[in-house]
Amino acid sequence: MPTLSRDKLTAFGGVFIATMVIIATKQYSFESSYFPISLSVAILALSTLLLLRRSKPTSDHSPEQSRFSGEEVIQIKSAIGVFVGIIAYSVTLRLVNYEIATVLFLGIAIWTLGYRKIVPVLLIALGLSAGLHFVFFELLSVSRPESLFFY
Repeated sequence: MPTLSRDKLTAFGGVFIATMVIIATKQYSFESSYFPISLSVAILALSTLLLLRRSKPTSDHSPEQSRFSGEEVIQIKSAIGVFVGIIAYSVTLRLVNYEIATVLFLGIAIWTLGYRKIVPVLLIALGLSAGLHFVFFELLSVSRPESLFFY
């Protein structure tokens, strides 16, 4: 799929989702819907801007170009890797507790992105996991997700 049509599809999807969120949150009070509406307005503005920028005709795209370039193949593989990683994280989250799953996910993600020093990778993963734990479970009092093997 050429970049131009993929960008237009993304822009239309962003406009549609932002509009649906704005419509759905209108039934709530102003205090409850302030953040979702402001975020949706920002997404709507950025999607509209992307759509307007990609609607201008350009001469660098040839209609007979149908194969993926090497860079597009790498981007597609990266997107598939991220998707598989998120699915693996959600499965791991159900099996072990939040902290272990998050440290594993962050450590593997940082390692996959190319940083190969094991001690900094572990320290960064542990620090981010501890920070997320503090923000969500201590500061915001969000209930912990249930797991099969650990509390």
